[in-house]
Amino acid sequence: MTLSRREFLGGSVALGAALALPRVVARDRPDAATARRVVVIGAGLAGLTAAHDLRDAGWDVVVLEARDRVGGRVRTLHEHFTNEFHAEAGGESVDDNHTALQTLVTKFGLHTEARRADRDTTATIFARGRRRTAAEYVGGHGGKVYDDYNRYYAAAGRLGEGIDANHPDRARHAEQLDRRSLADFINGLHLLPEAQFIVEREQTAEYATEPKNLSLLFVAQQSAVVKNVPAPAVETMRISGGNDGLPHAMAAALGAAVHLSTEVRGVESRGDHVRVVTSAGRYDGAHVVVALPPPPLRRIQFSPTLPHSARSVIDRLELGPAVKVVTQYPDRFWTRDGASGLIVTDQAFHIAWEATDSIAPDRTSPGPGILSTFTTGQDAAAFSTRSDRSRIAEVHRELARVYPEAAAATASATKAWRNDRWTGGGYAFWRPGQFLDGWDALRRSYGRVHFAGEHTEALAGYMESAVRSGHRVAATIRVRGHG
Repeated sequence: MTLSRREFLGGSVALGAALALPRVVARDRPDAATARRVVVIGAGLAGLTAAHDLRDAGWDVVVLEARDRVGGRVRTLHEHFTNEFHAEAGGESVDDNHTALQTLVTKFGLHTEARRADRDTTATIFARGRRRTAAEYVGGHGGKVYDDYNRYYAAAGRLGEGIDANHPDRARHAEQLDRRSLADFINGLHLLPEAQFIVEREQTAEYATEPKNLSLLFVAQQSAVVKNVPAPAVETMRISGGNDGLPHAMAAALGAAVHLSTEVRGVESRGDHVRVVTSAGRYDGAHVVVALPPPPLRRIQFSPTLPHSARSVIDRLELGPAVKVVTQYPDRFWTRDGASGLIVTDQAFHIAWEATDSIAPDRTSPGPGILSTFTTGQDAAAFSTRSDRSRIAEVHRELARVYPEAAAATASATKAWRNDRWTGGGYAFWRPGQFLDGWDALRRSYGRVHFAGEHTEALAGYMESAVRSGHRVAATIRVRGHG
C-alpha cells in the first residue's frame, strides 16, 4: 500500500476602516536604499528561501513575519515530551526527490534521518470495529480488495499522462476534467467498498479535503508531477532534530533582516517602488514578495487593487482543515505484532503513524515512542471547533479502540491549523471548476508584486513546494533587476 505523501484558507475580502492605508503625504519619501531592497512578507520556507536567494544576488532584504516565530506551517513540538523526543505539528516528511529542500538542509549544516521503510506493508487497518493487518485487509474477497486498490492508482496515474504539469490548461479535455470531481472519478471505477474506503481515506489526507471537493484536473496535474517517483522514495526522511531546524537556521543567517510580530496591513505600488504598511511602520522596496497563504492574504489591502484573476484566487482558494494530535507512550506497543504504527481508521481520526520512527527506525524492543494522528476534511473541521483538551480526549478514546494499550498516554499536544490566524488551514486544494483559470494567477508578477507559497507551485502542498516557489520568485526578481 502507498499511503498519503503529505504526512505533515472562503469569502470575499472585507476591508473596513481599521485596515485602511494611511494617507501618505508628499514629504513621506522612500529612503536611498529602496532601489536595492526587496521586502518579503512571510517567514515560512517560501519567504526565507526567496530572501536568501535575493541576498546572495546582492539585494538588501527585509523579512516581515506576523507571528512571534519563523517557519509558518513548519512547526516542531519540543516542549511537550520527555526522552528528548519531538514531533511535527505541521510539515512532516521529505521525499527522495525533494532535492531543493535537501539542498537547503545541507547548506545550513543540518542532516536528515531515515524513516522506517516498511510502514505501508506493516500498516494496521481499523474499520467497523475490527483491527486487521494491511495484508489481511487487502487480501479480502480473495485478493480482490488489493486488486481494486491497485486499479485505482493505475487509473489515477493515467490521468497525468500527456499533461504538462506547468501548463495543465493545455491538456486535452482540460475543461471537462476541471468540471469533474475526484469523487466522480472514483465512483466510476466501481471499486469494492473495502478498497474504496482506503482510497478515499488516503486521498482525503493527500489533499486535505474530501474527493467530492477536488477538481480532477488538479488531481491529474499532481499525478503528472510525481509520475516518475516510485513508492519507496516517498516519505523517506525528516530533518534531524526537528524540521523547524531549517527555518530557524535560515532566519539566524538573515539576522536583523527578520522582523517578527509585524503584521502587514497594506501593499501600495508606487511606480518606481513598493510600500508595505505594517503594524510597526512602513517599509519601502523595489519589489515585494508575498509569501502568505490565501486566508491571511485576504486581510491585506493592495493599492492599486490586483487584477480580477488574482483577487478571485485569493478570495476563493481554500486550505483544507488539518488537525494533528501527537501522543507519547511509555511503550511502543504497536510494534509487538510487527506493526509500524501506521494506522488507517474509519473513525474521526483518519490516519496515524509513529512520529519517532526516524529517531530509532530499527528499534523493535519496548521503549517510549510517539504516535501522531492526522485528520483532514470535514472531520478536521469538526475537530477544530473543540477545545484542545476535548480533541485530545476524543482521539485517545478512538486510539484505545484500536489498541487498548493507548489508554496509557504520558503526554499529548495538538494543532488545528484552521484555527491558526496566520495560516487558516493545512494546504491548498482546488474545487471543481476553479483550477483551469485560477491555478497560475498567483504565479504571475503584478508590477513589482510577486507571490510565493506552496499553493503557487505545480507540486502543491509540501515543504519542497514552498522552497521551489521561493527560488522561482527570487529568479524572477533577479531577471527584472532594479528597473
